[in-house]
Amino acid sequence: MSSSLGLVFVAHAVVHGLLGISLLFAPQIVESLISQNDAGNLFFVRIYGAAILGAAATSLVCFNLPDILPCKRATAMGLMVYHAAAAYLYFSARKEAIFPYWQATGAVGLHICFLIAFYFWYKITEKHLKSFTKQQRGESGHSHHH
Repeated sequence: MSSSLGLVFVAHAVVHGLLGISLLFAPQIVESLISQNDAGNLFFVRIYGAAILGAAATSLVCFNLPDILPCKRATAMGLMVYHAAAAYLYFSARKEAIFPYWQATGAVGLHICFLIAFYFWYKITEKHLKSFTKQQRGESGHSHHH
């Protein structure tokens, strides 16, 4: 019962997987943002890489699961929260000139796109969930009459 709408999970897995692996194993790619000599900064970049790699793995595992499963829906909700918060943080970083303006704007756009895609997936598949629940109630009610 998985739909093509579930491709948002694959897209998320690819983008975050690549970024997570890059930050985890090559944190120097962001050397313009941190001091290479500060082990604490490198540690936090690598931890962030590990965290988004975990989100990527979860997205990839969810891809082929049926849209009505609570774990897939909960994952989508968690990813919506993450992407909303990340978009806000990048927007704030843009205003505070922490990142170059266009780099931060691109990050805001990417996170907003994932947020919207997961929101649409969540709302569209809600119909499937309601239909399935209604069908299950009908079948369980029907089996009690026999």
